[in-house]
Amino acid sequence: MRPEDRATCKRVIDQVTADAKWYSTSIDGEVLASTTLTLFQAGVINETNLLAHVRARRHDFTKPAG
Repeated sequence: MRPEDRATCKRVIDQVTADAKWYSTSIDGEVLASTTLTLFQAGVINETNLLAHVRARRHDFTKPAG
């Protein structure tokens, strides 16, 4: 991956992590990263689209905090 591709994925991961804190959920970071990279490698390279796709799969890597 190119540095700008890694930066895109990192921004998406950071945003989803911030979302989780807002909604009081905990994140499985490895699953979140894997999901993000898998989608990116599958061709979802536009940051806005990638973020939407990752958010749509939120149930795969989040659970209620506590």
